Amino acid sequence: MQELKEIAKTIPDRLIAWGKFMKFLDSLPENERKALWDALDRYYFTIGIIALFQKELEAQMKVKKDGSL
Repeated sequence: MQELKEIAKTIPDRLIAWGKFMKFLDSLPENERKALWDALDRYYFTIGIIALFQKELEAQMKVKKDGSL
């Protein structure tokens, strides 16, 4: 519970940072904005795929270690 309270304290700072990022994006020409969003999409997609593979690998390791599902 304490950890959640600590995370909650950072939310206003995160929202301010997000607002500044969006303001920065609005200042970019359309082609640069699109390129940046595309790069971010690829980055987060890659991170998501890695997380899925990691979970699958951990599940396989558990099966090999325990001999059961």
